[in-house]
Amino acid sequence: MMKVDKKFTQSVVDYLEKPRESRSIEEGAMLLLRMNGNRMLHQNILRRKNWDKLEYELKKHLKYRIDGLTLQEVQRMNVTVMPKAASTIKAEEAEATHKGKRADHDQLPADIQQLYDRNGELFPKIKATYNTLLQMESAEPCDRYEHLKVLAELDREYRENWNRYDAFTTAPEAADGSQTALTTTAATPKEIAAARKYLSEGKKKLATIEDGAKRTAFIEKMQQRVSLILTSGEKFDADYQKELEGLGLTFS
Repeated sequence: MMKVDKKFTQSVVDYLEKPRESRSIEEGAMLLLRMNGNRMLHQNILRRKNWDKLEYELKKHLKYRIDGLTLQEVQRMNVTVMPKAASTIKAEEAEATHKGKRADHDQLPADIQQLYDRNGELFPKIKATYNTLLQMESAEPCDRYEHLKVLAELDREYRENWNRYDAFTTAPEAADGSQTALTTTAATPKEIAAARKYLSEGKKKLATIEDGAKRTAFIEKMQQRVSLILTSGEKFDADYQKELEGLGLTFS
């Protein structure tokens, strides 16, 4: 996975912070070319001395670089975030995405009850952001980035909330009759190892799946393994986690 050149990103920041009259348009156009590789745009900006277009494009690409992403990663977001959100919307509207409001909802801790209410707020936002992106279907991934970023975060929180809400269980009553405690279900070491193996093998298998629907379904299965590992209190190596995030998986 490519890493963002922080020094180069800072050079773009430094360039934009200078007054226009003290900048070279040639330097700015070259910075943009290094980010997007668009030689035609590069030549048009220089030929027309189009400062406004140059600044707009530099600021647009700077947004995702400051977030630590490359253009390739933004392009990957463009093909992973939308299908995942679409599956969330489809499942919710079919009332198949979760178990619904629990019978013991009123007996759950306040923070767990709030997950249910929070998701009631999140779903309309997911749908609205998704529809906005549908209307921008012909736009370049970098033009869609801000909305993709929001949609990915909304969808991640929504799914994780349901996982936490549905997985919360009541522990057996103590022998002395003390008040029942509530806790989350943790996987066994064997189940965690199996989940990690599934993710490792899944990375290779995912690269061979071209059908969009099948790819989305397989990513969802991988996401279930990620959630199982995380809810059991386990962690991922930082580089490995970023690699999985690049495939469309989300982490808390």
